[in-house]
Formats: sequence, C-alpha cells, structure tokens
Amino acid sequence: MKRFKIFNFLLLMTTIIILSCNKDDDNVITLTFPDFVTKKFSMVISGDILGSVRASTSNNANINYAIISQQPSGAVRINPNNGDLIVEDFTLLNSNTDTSVVLEVRASANGLVETATITIQVEGVEDIDGDGVLDTIDSDIYNPCSPDQNQDFTDYNPNNRIWKISDCDADQISNGDEISEGTNPYNADSDGDGINDNIDPERLNPCFPEQFPGYANYDPINPLWLDADCDQDGVINSTELMDGTDPYTNSDCPLYYINTSIWEGSLKVQTLIGNELFDVLGPITGNAECGELVLIGDILSFGDCENPPTTTIKLEQFVPNVKEGRVIVESQNYDCTTPPDIINSLVDGTYTEESKTIRVKLQIMSSGFTFTSEILITPLN
Repeated sequence: MKRFKIFNFLLLMTTIIILSCNKDDDNVITLTFPDFVTKKFSMVISGDILGSVRASTSNNANINYAIISQQPSGAVRINPNNGDLIVEDFTLLNSNTDTSVVLEVRASANGLVETATITIQVEGVEDIDGDGVLDTIDSDIYNPCSPDQNQDFTDYNPNNRIWKISDCDADQISNGDEISEGTNPYNADSDGDGINDNIDPERLNPCFPEQFPGYANYDPINPLWLDADCDQDGVINSTELMDGTDPYTNSDCPLYYINTSIWEGSLKVQTLIGNELFDVLGPITGNAECGELVLIGDILSFGDCENPPTTTIKLEQFVPNVKEGRVIVESQNYDCTTPPDIINSLVDGTYTEESKTIRVKLQIMSSGFTFTSEILITPLN
C-alpha cells in the first residue's frame, strides 16, 4: 500500500494504476501518483467532482473502483466505473480551519486488487457560506441566507459557491443568476413594482407592466421605483409621494383616487323598472375628476330644463386595490320647470371597473310624491 497527499483537489487529480499480469510478475498491481501544485482553496458544493483516480491494465480490462474507508465518513463518494471523486457532504470539506479527508481506495480488475490511501488537504476559510458574516459569529455557517438581510446588503461574497446556488430572497432565482442579471438577491421584487422577479417580464423596469391610476402595490422605499417616473409626467415617483399625488397618473389628483376616467365623456344611462331597463334620453355626459364623477344631463327624465341638470357622485373602494366599491350621491342641481325637491341615495350604490358599470338607487321627492329610481350608468362606446 502506498500513501500520498493530494494538495489541490479542485485540479484534475489523476491517479494511474497499472495492472499487469505476465509470466515474470503475476498478479502485481503498481500504483503511481504524479506531483501536484497547491493552489488557493475554493469552496465546493455537493456534487462537485474533486478529481479522479485512474487505473489501467495491460489488456484494457474493465476496472472497478470503491472506497473502503474514509475519515470523516461520508465526505466523498467515488464513481465505480471511472474513479471520479464526488463531494457527498460539503460541510465536511468546507471548514474555517485546515482539515483533511483520508480515503482508502480499492481498484480491482481480472481478479486483481490493490488499494491506495489518498489524503485531501483542505485549507480553512473565515466565511464558509459567503454571507459576509464571519463563522465565529455566524449562527449557521452553512446557510448563506441566515441571518436575514435587507435589500441594501452588499457584504456577501458573490464568488462563493454555496452563496451562489442559494436563493436568499426566495424568488425562485438563485443568487448567482441574480448577480448575472443585475437583479437584487436580497429582494424578491428588484424593481419595486409589486411583481416578484420570477414572474416580472422586465425585472429592472419599475414601470412595466403598466398599472392603473391609484395602484398601490409598489415598494415605496425601493430605490429603482423611487427614481422612476411611471406616469411620465416629468415628476419622479418619490416626488409624487412627497407631494401626495398619484405616481400612476399624470394628473394632480390625490394619491389612491378611483379611476373615474372610465366614465369620462358620453354615457349610457338606463332606468330599472321592475326587471326591465329603459334608456334615459340623452345626452348624458360625465366629467371625471379625482374619484368623483359629475353627471351632466337629465338622468331622471324630468324634462323641460333650462340648463342641463348635474349630479355629483363619489366612488370609494370597498378595500384597497380592488376595482370595485360603493357610490355615494354628493349633490344634485336641477334647474327645471318642475324640479325634484330632494334626491337622496337610499343606500350606497356600487361600481365595478371590470364591467364599467355604476349602479345606484335613488329616492326622489317632488310635488308631494316620493318614488325610487334605480339607474345604471355605462360608457356609451
């Protein structure tokens, strides 16, 4: 048995085993190992091939390789067909102190068997997992994503193998791939637009995909989002936040207003009587401004009006970021021959942006009579 040390297991490690069988020297196996040059240690991960043990026979017989023993146990395994030494448990090969793994390897062919002892020397490192936290104070030296870090953290080692294959922001993109793409390995939403990197078609464009006015799922502290101008009004998002305006519309409306512009322009108004809808004779138009909608026209069909009546309604979301909510009648102005005395909404109406429908039930009191009318409002085109 011969003993040798392999100083750099990341280099191609070639072990030549000559198996010969002849008249003068039956059943003799000779093992020879070339010298190796020591280079700086690099981290390894499970599945890495450290090098190879090689054997040959005079008649090119198939050779089988096996590890008889190793210390510490379970550090590497060997490919029985080609002698590749493969990392099994990377924690036994990565340490903050100099360590070694000792293997006893067997080669067999044609009934001949020989063994060799291989020593893999490992140079210690101060930060095994590359997370920027020294192992002496790191609570989990093999977990590069512990402790948690904020999106501004940059003290990691981008060349560390363990760190590169991990996914510290849990966005299904490895840290190494994030570095290659320029995204943030510590923020699942690199551009702050509210869409995780793994489904974002443009991971570094905080204004794509385009969002509706009042959109609020963005990250208000993300530097990429803050420096962008998503509504292209010449005012960056951070300034819009400070001014209280909406970074997703180029108007001066307060932040988070409802997108009443859906009902801007010519409208179709219908009155619901029983189960039948009847069109209200127009023209009816809508002026949208900051969550309010001014309806211009005789939506209640009183007729004989010198000036077009106006009804102002306010739209409020049921819950934030949902495109539906309630409708409140704020004021009415009827300059008609027989104007109604009072118009009240019996209950909150409703609206949905998806169907572009406003629905509200009104109570009208006029000339001693009280009646109700439910109207539906949609864009004319």
